[in-house]
Amino acid sequence: IRPGEVVRDYLNGKTIPYTNPFRYAVLGVAISAFIFLGLKLWEIQTEGVIATYRQYGLVDSVEEEVRMRKIFSYVYKFMNVLPLLLLPFTAFSSRMFFGKKKMNYAEYFIVNAYLLGQSTLYGIPTFVFFYFLPHLVNTPLPFVLTILVAGILYGQIFKVLSENNFWSALGLGIATYIVGYLFFIIFSMIVGVFIGIGFAIVMKSTL
Repeated sequence: IRPGEVVRDYLNGKTIPYTNPFRYAVLGVAISAFIFLGLKLWEIQTEGVIATYRQYGLVDSVEEEVRMRKIFSYVYKFMNVLPLLLLPFTAFSSRMFFGKKKMNYAEYFIVNAYLLGQSTLYGIPTFVFFYFLPHLVNTPLPFVLTILVAGILYGQIFKVLSENNFWSALGLGIATYIVGYLFFIIFSMIVGVFIGIGFAIVMKSTL
């Protein structure tokens, strides 16, 4: 109800009344993933993406479709981990937008851990919404709602932690999440390229 006060208290050493933010993040992600998968929204999303790829000719054979399904099955195994991988990047971008003088990186990391746990729980009602309107799962709406929830939480938290008013913190929060997400995507692509190069080298040496 009062996330800003909780985070302020935790950073000021009043930790006993509150759940550890990292444990809270893990718990929130686990509950969120359980409900998301339980409502079969992952399957709906997978079918929608494949259908879109077919429509634009990006998947034009049975073999390519099978390969895509294998990729989705692989990602499925890490549903509880992927949101946590965002933390270092949103912590960095929030320090970039909200200022280095206000808090250090470790404190921003704590803020973003708490924010992740809170936002995943806030997002659960949207799963029910998409369950009854599954055709909206593969639109930009889920990402827009995620950004909005994160922005509102940043607004509530940084209104208490800094001199930013709610609307200023809301705008900065939305920018923080988007930039942090882009950092994560770029990092993932770079890692993917290196893994692909390494795999190609190994395959070439075995041949």
